[in-house]
Amino acid sequence: MQSIFSKARVLLLGNLHELLDQVIDLNSIAAVKQHVRDLEDATEKIGGQTAVAEGHYRSLGDEVKITETQIESTGENIRLILGDEDESNDVDAETLATKLISLKAKLSQQLTDYATAKETYEAMQKAERQLKSKHGEMLGSLNRLEAMDRTAKAQEKAAEALKSAQSLTETGTSVSVDDVTARVRERSAVAGAKFRKAMGEMAGTLDATVVNVQAKELVARMKAELKGSKTPEPAPAS
Repeated sequence: MQSIFSKARVLLLGNLHELLDQVIDLNSIAAVKQHVRDLEDATEKIGGQTAVAEGHYRSLGDEVKITETQIESTGENIRLILGDEDESNDVDAETLATKLISLKAKLSQQLTDYATAKETYEAMQKAERQLKSKHGEMLGSLNRLEAMDRTAKAQEKAAEALKSAQSLTETGTSVSVDDVTARVRERSAVAGAKFRKAMGEMAGTLDATVVNVQAKELVARMKAELKGSKTPEPAPAS
């Protein structure tokens, strides 16, 4: 189990180191985003594996303590048998001595595995810290890039607006204000002339009407005068 675990550790840490050493184009927001996602996935994965490594490391530590206790207990039992001055049971001491030798060999392997497990756990912890640090660094870079991108887009829109304004300004300056004023003045003069003409024609119409009325009145008076002159004078009194 330890051999399999060690191989998995080497493979995982190798991939993590490759991820940490990966060169990212900081001018590409998409590349930075993908790297941030890769770091997040790796951090989550390494977190789970670190917990497994810690559990394995602590479990081996408990096994080492148990074996050490068994060795100590077995050694004490051997000493008790050898110290009772009864050689008939020395064979039992030999049996316990065989067990003690086996326990010490077991402890030696456990200590080796424990040291490897400790190294693995510490390496996983270090890798997790590095990933979290790298993730924070890349996330900060991503935030700065996105802010710069938003600023660049705003500047592009502002530049387009200024360009449009400049185009309108240049178009306006190509039309002479004096020419426009002259045309407006000319239209005003023509309109004034038409107005005066219309008023003159209306005044002429009004004068003709007055003359006609006066003429009729004159004719009526003259008729009345003629009638008056033709009235017979009254006969003289007899």
